[in-house]
Amino acid sequence: MKSNYSSIISQYQNKLIKSVISKIGYYNGQLNRFKMEGNDYCLVPAQEDFSPYLLIVSSQYCNETTRSFPNVGKSELRRLLKHNLDAKELAVVQNSSDQKVELNVWRYDEQVPESFLRVPETVLLSETLEKNQAIQYFFDGDERAHSRYLTKVNSVIISAEHNFLINSFERFSSTVGNTFSKLSTIKAEQFPNTLIKALSHLNKLKLAPFMMRTSRVGTAQIFKKVMIPIVFIGLCYLLLSSSYLIVKDNYVAWKLDSLKSEASVILSKDAVLAKKLENYQAVSEIYLANTNANDIWEVLVPVIKVSSISNIELDNSTVIVRGFTESASDVLELIVKHVNVLTAAFDSPIRKSRGREQFNISFKLKANREFNASMEND
Repeated sequence: MKSNYSSIISQYQNKLIKSVISKIGYYNGQLNRFKMEGNDYCLVPAQEDFSPYLLIVSSQYCNETTRSFPNVGKSELRRLLKHNLDAKELAVVQNSSDQKVELNVWRYDEQVPESFLRVPETVLLSETLEKNQAIQYFFDGDERAHSRYLTKVNSVIISAEHNFLINSFERFSSTVGNTFSKLSTIKAEQFPNTLIKALSHLNKLKLAPFMMRTSRVGTAQIFKKVMIPIVFIGLCYLLLSSSYLIVKDNYVAWKLDSLKSEASVILSKDAVLAKKLENYQAVSEIYLANTNANDIWEVLVPVIKVSSISNIELDNSTVIVRGFTESASDVLELIVKHVNVLTAAFDSPIRKSRGREQFNISFKLKANREFNASMEND
C-alpha cells in the first residue's frame, strides 16, 4: 500500500521536473531543447513555436571577457560601468577588494533568440568547479575542433577556446597565470546532463543579473512569463507534499489499527490462558493437599450438574468453590446435605449477572484423609 502511494507521488514529481525542464532551451547556432532519454538528458532541435523561459547560450555565440575597475563605491561604480560598457553588454561583479573590483562581461550575438533569462553556459559550468580546478568541455563528438577550457580565479570566470595555441591544460594554465591541482574533462555526451545538474545546484539569486531588462518587455509579460510558472510550480509542490503527508498519515493510522487488533487478540488469548492456569493450579493444590481428592469430587459432582464452576481452592481443610448457577441457595443446599460435609456457608453475598447468580461457597469435610491412607483402607 505504501509503495503504491510512493510510486504515484514519484510519478507526479517526475512530471513536474519534466515540465520545468521543458521550459529550458540551449542555443548553439540553432535553438534546442532538453529531452530525457532513460536517466540522461540530450539536446534535440526545438520546434518553431518553442519559447523557453530560460535560454542557455553557447560560448560560441556569447563573447566573454574580464574587466577590472577601481573600487570607488557602489554608486560611483554604476556610473563608471555605464560610461565604459556598451548598452548590450552584461556585467557581473565577481570579486571585490579595497583597491579594485573584478567583473565578467558578456555580449550576446545578434542572432541569439530573446528569452526572459539568457545565461551563458560558462556561468553554469563554473558552478561545477572545485577550488583550483580547470575543466575542458566538448560541444560534440569532434573533440579537437569543438572544446573549451574553463576555470575560476578569485571567483572570476576565465575561459578559452581550444585552438592551435591553446591546445592543452598546460597552455591554458600559462595563459591564465595559474597552476591547477585538478584537471577534468566533460565529454560531449555528458554535456547536457552537466548543464542541468549545474542549474539545479545553482543559487537562483545568481540568475538575477541575466533577467531581461524591463525596458525590453512589459511588466505584464514578465508576470505572465515568470510569475505564473512560479506560482504553478509552487502550487504543484504544495499539492504533492500535502498528498504525500495525507497518504503517510492514513498509512500510519491503518498500521496502528492493525497493531491494535493484533494486540487485542493476543491479550484475549493471554487472559484465557491465565484463567486455565489458575484452574489448573487450584486442581493441583487439591491433589497435592492432605485431603482426599475423591471426597471433594464426591461433594462437587452434583454441584457441577447444576452450575458452572470457575474456581476451586483448598485452604488447609476448607474447600472454596466459586461459580455461576440459576440458584445459589440450591447449590449451598446440595453441599450441606452431602454426607461428607461438616459445615458449608457463603463467603460473600450472592451477586447476579446476566440472569445468573454468582456464588462463593466454602465447606469443610468431616474427615481429612491422606491418599496413601485411603489406598491402604481400600
